Amino acid sequence: MTDKTMTPEDVVARLRSGMTIGIGGWGSRRKPMALVRALLRSDVTDLTVVAYGGPDVGLLAAAGKIRKLVTAFVTLDSIPLEPHFREARQRGAFELTEVDEAMFMWGLHAAANRLPFIPVRAGIGSDVMHVNPGLRTVGSPYEDGETLVAMPALRMDAALVHMNRADRHGNGQYLGPDPYFDDLFCEAADTAYVSCEELVEGFADAVPQTLLVKRHAVTGVVETPNGAHFTSCAPDYGRDEAFQKLYATTPWPEFAERFLPARGDEKSYQEAVRSWHAEQEEPAGPATSAATHTPAPAPATATTPGTTATPTRAEYCVIACADAWRDSGEILASPMGLIPSVGARLAKRTFSPDLLLTDGEAMTVGLGGEPEGWLPYRQHLTMVTGGRRHVMMGASQIDRHGNQNISCIGAWDRPDRQLLGVRGAPVNTLNNPVSYWVPKHSARVFVEKVDMISGVGYDSAAAAGPSATRYHRIPRVVSNLGVFDFETPDRSMRLASVHPGVTVDEVIAATGFPLALPDGGEVPQTRQPTPEELRLIREVIDPKGLRDREVRAV
Repeated sequence: MTDKTMTPEDVVARLRSGMTIGIGGWGSRRKPMALVRALLRSDVTDLTVVAYGGPDVGLLAAAGKIRKLVTAFVTLDSIPLEPHFREARQRGAFELTEVDEAMFMWGLHAAANRLPFIPVRAGIGSDVMHVNPGLRTVGSPYEDGETLVAMPALRMDAALVHMNRADRHGNGQYLGPDPYFDDLFCEAADTAYVSCEELVEGFADAVPQTLLVKRHAVTGVVETPNGAHFTSCAPDYGRDEAFQKLYATTPWPEFAERFLPARGDEKSYQEAVRSWHAEQEEPAGPATSAATHTPAPAPATATTPGTTATPTRAEYCVIACADAWRDSGEILASPMGLIPSVGARLAKRTFSPDLLLTDGEAMTVGLGGEPEGWLPYRQHLTMVTGGRRHVMMGASQIDRHGNQNISCIGAWDRPDRQLLGVRGAPVNTLNNPVSYWVPKHSARVFVEKVDMISGVGYDSAAAAGPSATRYHRIPRVVSNLGVFDFETPDRSMRLASVHPGVTVDEVIAATGFPLALPDGGEVPQTRQPTPEELRLIREVIDPKGLRDREVRAV
């Protein structure tokens, strides 16, 4: 069989300016960073990059290599916003095709299966359709007559992915919890290049399901130990958080000069990283030595041991979030944020014992963290479209009808502040219940009109028609001031309860649109946690009191 081994430079020599390049991995996880670094050192430019974006996109954007980006988000995971991507986007450095996470996945599937498109229930009702005027809808030829988005195939000239192990013929094995979509990237591209931590002679003892990438879809293989750095490559190594923080906080010219000089190579990069880490480990001078340094006291929290102390504002927020999943049955609770996570675990321990929870990676887990099942991103997105999930998302902006924005602030084509991207908001809101958590209620978040509709609200769903309204539901919005719903004739936001210590006037003053009030105008208080709920919150679920850092005591 053909020996396909190459060097990073061999791979880049086969790429040309103007190509469409797919990059595997997810966010800051198992990215083919050694190949990206080789691309940075080359003359190849004017690229269309297709990726679930992370530092790969940030590096290429900072270097001016991108003409067009196709993505659902760009993030460093532990650092939510990718700074170099944001800077390039805010100055209009490249074109952007911004689609939903599930739309992106189905675009890969369409390309891998040589289909022109795949119909999806995502995008309609959101501004994804407005900022991508080339997207088309298609009518179902069957009795339902639904109108769906025809997600076009994401065909690529070349794909770059990173595996834990590979053989010389192009078969690739992942060993971490999630395959991401690397096999689809390879199958959706005309050529595909696999970097790996280690070349092996075969996979005789391998678990079959780990053999993700097949040689028929691979053009070249590159052995690059630590080649995903500074992203994670579980279980070989985790994300280099210290170095990622350096990357995120260092001006691009300074970072590039030290770690990515034009005449460098992968070996010099790895040596520079080791030198930087060694510098961080140098002993402190006499004035800051361990003998003379007095540790700062731990930050105080409002948490009081036991169950008789008055509940804090954060604990009322936990209760309000938990009640979103009351009596939900066997669905996946997907909380985004610390307090929603505490709330979901409280709900499972009390009134919704059949809830499914995840470890935040690729497993469903029990209350003790024990594995219950496997849920990689590809299956997670299928669960979303199947409706067996209730997500509590964040919102950078939300309006009176529940339209949510996490994409950007300002005009989409040249935003004042680039945020995450639409992520999964369009598909979430059309396929399963979506609630929202806002830790800092203000008129900058609760706005008359969002700048970019990511999550679809009631008015936008109604305007888009039955395909958008069929499974659409926003049960509640929880903020640090109160609880809100849409139980009004026109589906506008209603103040359902205020947290103790908060007045209705405070909430109205902090909201950028008129709020509906309950019949009679009397707004109740958010329900008080029971002694057992307080015990679980304080002693079992969040004994360190982290909730009080997200919502400070008043």
